[in-house]
Amino acid sequence: MSKLVTLADVLYHNIEKNQYLNEIYDNLLHNYAVRLFGFSETMERDVVISDALRFADLLSKSVNSAHSEAHKSLAQEIVTILHFLCPDNPTVTHYLGSVLANSCNYRGMVLETPDYVADSIFDQMYDAITKEYLTIPADPQRQFFRSQKMVYDRLSDPYFSYSGPTSMGKSYVMRMFIKDQIQQGHNCNFAIVVPTKALINEVTSDITNELRDLLRLRDYRIVSSAGAVILKEIHNFIFIMTPERMQYLLSAYKELKIDYLFIDEAHKISIKEKRSAFYYTIVDRLSKRDQRPHIIFSSPNIPNPEVYLQLIPGVQEEKHFGLSSTYTPVSQMKFMIDFTQKRILRYNPLTKALLDVGETEKDSDLYYYLRKWGVTSKKSIVYSNSKDDVISQARAFSDMLPQLHDKDLDELADDIENEIHSQYYLAQTLRTGVAYHMGYLPSTIRLRIESMFKRGKIHTMFCTSTLLEGVNLPADNLFITHYKNGRRQMDAVEFKNLVGRVGRIQYNLYGNVFFMCLQNDVVPQKYVDLLKQDVPRQTLSISTLLTEEQKSTIIDQLKDGELEFEKGTLKVEEYALMRRFANQLLHDILTDKESRIRDEFKAYLTADSVAAIKNHFLSRLDHMDEDINVSLTQTERLIQELSKGAKYPRINMLYGNYADFEEAVSFLEMLCSVFDWEKQEKKIVGTAVDGKHRALRKHAYLLSQWFQGKSLREIVTNEISFKQNNGGTVYFEHPRHSEEYDGSPRHQNQIIADTLNTINEVILFSFSNAFMTFTSEYKRFHDKESITNDWYEFVEYGSTSPITIMLERNGFSREAATFIKDHEQEYLVHTEKGYQLLPAVLSTGNATVDREAAEVNYNIPELFI
Repeated sequence: MSKLVTLADVLYHNIEKNQYLNEIYDNLLHNYAVRLFGFSETMERDVVISDALRFADLLSKSVNSAHSEAHKSLAQEIVTILHFLCPDNPTVTHYLGSVLANSCNYRGMVLETPDYVADSIFDQMYDAITKEYLTIPADPQRQFFRSQKMVYDRLSDPYFSYSGPTSMGKSYVMRMFIKDQIQQGHNCNFAIVVPTKALINEVTSDITNELRDLLRLRDYRIVSSAGAVILKEIHNFIFIMTPERMQYLLSAYKELKIDYLFIDEAHKISIKEKRSAFYYTIVDRLSKRDQRPHIIFSSPNIPNPEVYLQLIPGVQEEKHFGLSSTYTPVSQMKFMIDFTQKRILRYNPLTKALLDVGETEKDSDLYYYLRKWGVTSKKSIVYSNSKDDVISQARAFSDMLPQLHDKDLDELADDIENEIHSQYYLAQTLRTGVAYHMGYLPSTIRLRIESMFKRGKIHTMFCTSTLLEGVNLPADNLFITHYKNGRRQMDAVEFKNLVGRVGRIQYNLYGNVFFMCLQNDVVPQKYVDLLKQDVPRQTLSISTLLTEEQKSTIIDQLKDGELEFEKGTLKVEEYALMRRFANQLLHDILTDKESRIRDEFKAYLTADSVAAIKNHFLSRLDHMDEDINVSLTQTERLIQELSKGAKYPRINMLYGNYADFEEAVSFLEMLCSVFDWEKQEKKIVGTAVDGKHRALRKHAYLLSQWFQGKSLREIVTNEISFKQNNGGTVYFEHPRHSEEYDGSPRHQNQIIADTLNTINEVILFSFSNAFMTFTSEYKRFHDKESITNDWYEFVEYGSTSPITIMLERNGFSREAATFIKDHEQEYLVHTEKGYQLLPAVLSTGNATVDREAAEVNYNIPELFI
């Protein structure tokens, strides 16, 4: 029997390839570019507006299941451009409202066409029914997009994986689902896994502000650290953690119930770097529980999100539990500004062609165009692949602008000078409405910068790849100065994720993306290739990391009792990930467990090979750590050190006594040997001289200051003073070179950047992970539930003060907790419950403390008098 063909099938089949539609669309893009760049109106092409509107109306009603989302996005882009070109044309405005209604973009209607009413009673009735259907249960004044509604209705499935454009609002759907579950009175524990610590702060703030009094009313607590005091009590929890912290939580609280696990930015599971191993461990542990949680993966722009369901044992019909959406509620207009050829080009996504528009302005540069479209009412983001370039570009642009004398900006700048250093460039640029945003900035400052940008106080933000980690900064214009992420070229996922950062439906219907060729080393064709490239189907990192020969070699080595694997052609990050997969594989074999990692080696795991591996390692199973990031060899080396009496040096050994400081350095050298940092963490230790690592001595000094609770300003000042008194070199990233220290603000700022980066990458990540393992093994070796001199705890909280640690465990940042402790008489009181906060802490005059205190008051009201 032949398939029934409907009128819609005929009407919408390949409509996007219609020659006249393509002509209209291309002419609209051309006219938009002419108007945007300020070329003569005589360059504009003729467009029959009525025909363009009819096409937009037709496309917005598309029911072609394969391309309807793309059709609706195209319809919206056509009327958005027309509205830009003809803002006073009532017919265009009416069609804009109609297209937005047909596309169910009700948030866009609130922005641009709040008074729109459909022409016919039938359409009005249909709009009303659709609007009611898409109404958000947790927020009845607002509506989902259709793609959001499709996702929302699947979040109660046992497992689900979805993807969509950056502007789809994937995290928003999660928040609305959690809010509705809580409003309905469900007693659940939710866990949201985010890729970076920076996102912990953002997501925590978003959820706290969304739930507010509901947290107290329904007895929910938000937890972002396994050391949170509140975990000792009985509540419902919302965990917001990085993969590392989530793994530690599951190890520390093995019986902790998780009802819903949300893995945000799930495409990280496809990346061949060591951190992706944590995702496998988390999902594997929770999947094997008697009461498996609902497991939901969320990722941007992935055509096959169901691939991540392979991490869950026993999943059948993966495709049925995956959903990929292409609908975007905002449009991105794309241009290339090639200063090497002095040309401006526009990109047509339908034809994937880059077409010439005209010549760049005489003597124009990046800053010329930033001033042209930003500074007054528009917000711009500038992406660079180099931290040095980010800072130098922010400074150069700021130097062209007058100070704004804005109270909020001046207050933030003053706080940065007080908290970091008086010469810090960031404080200077902020006074002109310019900022830069990098991962090593303290979370308190980063959050305030993001808030100022969202409010429009900061008009221009210079960024590194932190934008790729999911940080949401609503911008009208995005300037991309390179197609690399660091020294590595972006892949299609990263590139589309970055481009999607411009335009936010809360603020506008479109945004502009400018691909900048500032120098000859930026090749225009590289941008073109990335623009044309579709995101390929994703695979798991375990599937793409190792060749069949390498898998066979790993099994052969395990059969021979060998745990030290050859690096071969693998990069450092890939080698670290390979070792972690091998650790998990060995653990699964010895415990007779199935897992996604074991499946990858199944072809080489015969009964004889499994028996041989067990023969070598089964007697050593008790020495295996649950943390796959630590190998059996490393654990055994650590146990050997513990048997010889290894322990954390007494904390007072770091407070200035040279001999005691040497003991601390020796302790770090011992960890270097145990964890093989020479191979695994070369950036920590550098090169050894006579068996000693000079870099470790430097890090030990920084660590001692961190433990003492010294402020960042004190730490930075000490680093600069050391260089001032002892001389030495200052290293720069781009281009790579070193200079003799000369005391200039430029050199001081490089030391500030290096110090903040070392705290973030070495102290708070590498050392923290090593101390976490040492603490866990020490407690197991000595059969203790806790230890008093816990360096892992001291690193996490940046203090040995019980008061400071208590405040941080309850949700305050290190900076806010230190401020409260330093003003103990004003804000703290000791009761029979221990230390509690006085109401005065809600209005200290310190913006960071006041904001955090308000959030803690919602989350842990019992902490307050």
